Amino acid sequence: MSALEPVGNLWHQMTAFWDKLRPAQKWSAVAVSLLVFGVLIAVIVRSGSTEYVPLYTNLQESDAAEIVSALRDAGVSYRLADEGRVVLVPRRQVYQTRLDLAGQGLPQRGVVGFEIFQQAAFGSTDFERNVKYVWALQGELTRTIREYEAVENARVHISLPEKSLFVRDQRPATASVLLQLRPGARLSPAQIRSITHLVAHSVESLDPANVTIVDTAGNLLSQPADAETTVGTAAMQQLEIQRAFEQDVERHLQSMLERLYGSGKAIVRVKADMNFDSEEEVLEIFEPATPEGLVRISKTQEETVDTPPGTSGWAGVTGNEPEGAFPTYTSPEESSGPQRYHRRSADVQYEINRTERRRVVAPGRVEGLSVSVWIDGNLTAAETEALRASIAAAVGADRRESGLVTVASMPFRSNLEGSEPQIKDEPLQEPERAPFNWLPWVAAGAAVGLLAALLITLALRSRRRSVETAIPETAAAQEEPVATVPPPNEQARKQRAVEQLARDRPAEFARLIRTWLTEQ
Repeated sequence: MSALEPVGNLWHQMTAFWDKLRPAQKWSAVAVSLLVFGVLIAVIVRSGSTEYVPLYTNLQESDAAEIVSALRDAGVSYRLADEGRVVLVPRRQVYQTRLDLAGQGLPQRGVVGFEIFQQAAFGSTDFERNVKYVWALQGELTRTIREYEAVENARVHISLPEKSLFVRDQRPATASVLLQLRPGARLSPAQIRSITHLVAHSVESLDPANVTIVDTAGNLLSQPADAETTVGTAAMQQLEIQRAFEQDVERHLQSMLERLYGSGKAIVRVKADMNFDSEEEVLEIFEPATPEGLVRISKTQEETVDTPPGTSGWAGVTGNEPEGAFPTYTSPEESSGPQRYHRRSADVQYEINRTERRRVVAPGRVEGLSVSVWIDGNLTAAETEALRASIAAAVGADRRESGLVTVASMPFRSNLEGSEPQIKDEPLQEPERAPFNWLPWVAAGAAVGLLAALLITLALRSRRRSVETAIPETAAAQEEPVATVPPPNEQARKQRAVEQLARDRPAEFARLIRTWLTEQ
């Protein structure tokens, strides 16, 4: 007994079972088999093409190594991209993996905070503890500054001198901050001051004037409060104020247009003409309150003197002598009645209204505003005019004689969409997925086709064999009725057997003919 005999027996049994099925059952079995086989292949191919998404991006080498080690220990599959700075995991595991890594304090982003004291070694000296404290403080400040929207990375250096017994020998603490800003992002003077005070109030005895902030381009961002304002620094401050105003207007217009046309469908540029001259204006206005004028001072003086009769006479000794001592003569005036003296004078001073106005014009007023807007697509003339009027009203250009608003439209180039740097922080872009591999699907289709062809061939062969074996059986069954008329020869006997089969079993006879025709 050979080793292949059981296989041959099984094959014969399967063939016999297949021959007993009706044609409809055979076709149903073939269809179900193909469906099951196709589903299995699809599941296998799908499981082999797991979608990977970024877990963390822009990692430092130390953080990437620790994350990969943690993923290996957890049994999570991963991939690396962007020269090892991006770690990708299956999409269905990304959130759980982030939570698990966060529980382990990963990623540290190259800094160590106060968790360094959780690994305190036995027998450490005061100097080592002080160094670790400064190291941890630098790490905590670095993590805090990285939370700023415009900051992509940061480094903090703190210098804490040793305390001296004499105040005059005590050196001040200093700190320096290096910032790596996101592409297209800028820090306003208020944000720079906030970082300065954040660092100064986090370190003991650190004055804000001793905090220096620079960026990776070598620009000095911080400025001491008592620094002298030169012509150059004043010009830079004016440019920063002007650019901040332009960016604020651009941001408001961009948000409005994106609500109308979609993200990345509009480009806005604003140019402002600002006057930084400081002016003081004093205005005095004189005008009368009424046509007659305004009385400022009014003075009236009136005097009246009454003289009684008989009071006239000569002055001197004679007048004081007793009456009758000397002879006197009466004059005509002495015989008149009482006398009265009256005098009146008025002094009136007039004044006019006096108005004094003092106006100080602050620097930085907007004297001109130009807005240019491009829309992706083709706008009609009516739509362009309506959009221009809306933009002019939004920025107040319709109230300025020097305001200019232009609106144009054209299809944007697809390779430039989304390439414009934004002021606000943008989410990190996921790396492009690998192109879909069609090879497994082609192989699966070819396998299904081969299996179907094999099953159909086996079905046709088994059908032919069953029909051929049915002919002798039919002839034997008809031997007894026709034995009374013996055939003249063997050829005639076979012919009659075929004719008898065609009459008794026409369906099988027709299938046999079709099979022969197909094979020929």
